[in-house]
Amino acid sequence: MSEWKPDPEFWKKVAYHNLWKRHMEKVEALEKKLKKSFPKERSPDLGVRFGLGANTDKWLKIPPDEKGEPDFTLFYQYKKICYIEVSGSDKITMGPSKDIWIRPDKYEHAESRKEETWFYMVYPNQVLVLNKKAIEPHKDERTVAYIKKNKLGRKIPERYIPISYEEAFAEETMFEWIKKEITRQS
Repeated sequence: MSEWKPDPEFWKKVAYHNLWKRHMEKVEALEKKLKKSFPKERSPDLGVRFGLGANTDKWLKIPPDEKGEPDFTLFYQYKKICYIEVSGSDKITMGPSKDIWIRPDKYEHAESRKEETWFYMVYPNQVLVLNKKAIEPHKDERTVAYIKKNKLGRKIPERYIPISYEEAFAEETMFEWIKKEITRQS
């Protein structure tokens, strides 16, 4: 009989399952908006690839060198045009007195790529977007938030890059940018 070994990621699976499910729903909602804005009939050369784990709520053991892959990669005529990271919060009603938080590792990954990366931020009352240029002036700023708890119930400090609400764009800005990029490459 084999010896029982505890699963070192058990608490992570339990604690984050609902977050992954909600993230998958946000990814699916954006996919529908992309399909509506760029239907195959009008944009047959636009391709969309999901990042590893972006469209599932299942726990995936992702190799360290593949972590940080964006939720979407958009291609036009087989050439990458941009990446999209989906994030946000279900608990924060976004408005002028609030900051948008971007994980530093997500921005660092975006910064390492030559193509544009959009951060598609979903909140209960609205969707906002940021691109690398909007985040860049704040890349060295950090705010610490205690949102999640560990298995002992202690709050876990998480670091974010804060960007003021006023510096974000309406989601239509991202769709217009994609449209212009397609036109430019046609």
